[in-house]
Amino acid sequence: ESFTSKFELAGILIEDGFLDENLYFDRYVAAQTEWENNKSVIYGIRKEWNDPRFRENFELLAIRGNKWLEA
Repeated sequence: ESFTSKFELAGILIEDGFLDENLYFDRYVAAQTEWENNKSVIYGIRKEWNDPRFRENFELLAIRGNKWLEA
């Protein structure tokens, strides 16, 4: 929980415009890899807890990170 929460927070800060995504992804490009490593567990928690939004900002961070890498 504490490990994935740092990515969740970064996703929130980027989504709300408080953290520049270029700055973040230039330094911490590993968000996409960490999402891939953890998404099956997160999807399981979403289902078990009936919380489809659990760690949604972590997932959005990975999506934005992939787009950033492509650009």
